[in-house]
Amino acid sequence: MGWTDSELFGLNSNAPKIRIEAQELVTSLAASKFKAPKQVTQVSDQSATIETGSGAQLKHYRFRSNLGMPIWDHPMARRKADYEGIEA
Repeated sequence: MGWTDSELFGLNSNAPKIRIEAQELVTSLAASKFKAPKQVTQVSDQSATIETGSGAQLKHYRFRSNLGMPIWDHPMARRKADYEGIEA
């Protein structure tokens, strides 16, 4: 479907927990407080449909911006990996 790593796994480079406009599909699902389990049931070029544990269906629209970066490239993830002695 052409989704980039940043569009799927993106975090805001300056404020990853606060600036949710750059939290992309997978990272926003992981951080959400929706009842588990959550699953992606449809993906198109423009959006993804997510089903929560309660059966509610939500749309995540593809947002193309330069605000985010993949979580594995984020400075906080790299610092944690360095601290724990693992490769990011």
